[in-house]
Amino acid sequence: MSPPLLRRALRAANYRRPSMAVIVAKSIAITLGACVVLLSMMSMLARAATA
Repeated sequence: MSPPLLRRALRAANYRRPSMAVIVAKSIAITLGACVVLLSMMSMLARAATA
């Protein structure tokens, strides 16, 4: 995650004060989602290149 996004997330956490578990779970979910999207895009590109 880029520093501006991290800073914004930290600021939002300071406003709402959710538990650390919620913050960690959200960041893990976002990271996993981004990885899945990237992997699917790369596999589609590879399939298009080989076709």
